[in-house]
Amino acid sequence: MGWSRDAVWLAAVVVVVVVQQKSRAPPSSASTAAELARSWSRRNRDGGDTASATTAATAQLVAIEAPTR
Repeated sequence: MGWSRDAVWLAAVVVVVVVQQKSRAPPSSASTAAELARSWSRRNRDGGDTASATTAATAQLVAIEAPTR
């Protein structure tokens, strides 16, 4: 089973957020991003719509990132 374009994109976003958070925030931020990735994976694996799962995860990542700017 290959990775969809959305899955690859989300993985890249999570990696960027984790790296940014590790470099300037407490470890809990990195674990939050990892939990979002697991949540997205569960939604996608359980037959959910990939686009809506990606949109929800992106909104959560933006919400995490926004207060630090």
